[in-house]
Amino acid sequence: MAIGAAAPTNLLTLLEQTTRGHYDHQREALATLFGRDVVDPDAELAEQLRLASPVRHVGNLSPPAILIHGLQDLQVTASQPLELQQAYGQTGLLLDAHWLQEADHFSGEFFSPQYSRMINEFLQRVFVKQVTEPCKPPGQYIDGLLVFLCAVAPDLLAGCLNGDD
Repeated sequence: MAIGAAAPTNLLTLLEQTTRGHYDHQREALATLFGRDVVDPDAELAEQLRLASPVRHVGNLSPPAILIHGLQDLQVTASQPLELQQAYGQTGLLLDAHWLQEADHFSGEFFSPQYSRMINEFLQRVFVKQVTEPCKPPGQYIDGLLVFLCAVAPDLLAGCLNGDD
């Protein structure tokens, strides 16, 4: 499962899609992350950018994802998550996209009850289906997923943790 909120999804196209007022900030952030300027990358750096871009890893085994992005975001424009939505669309995998009309880059709207409800409904849809199926032996769960579910939805796992079918 993946949750994306106001997140860049393709580092190869991020700078060309960045608005003028945020270009220097994005360029500096990418340079800090990769240890050098990313404008006109050589083949090695281009490969590193590609490998660090979620959109480049979408495939048949990609997890269900929820994407929440503000349409007024000038720092990470909507074209970034739109690339991810299109990649998921080509695979037929679940990507639940929410476009917040008035939100900019992590504005207060992201911390509203509506935002929390979106994520909670997504988690319920994805995990209730999986957890209400017969339980798998504990070794078949991905440890991080199990820990995550115990933290956010312990009631969903109660039967599995008790060894019930």
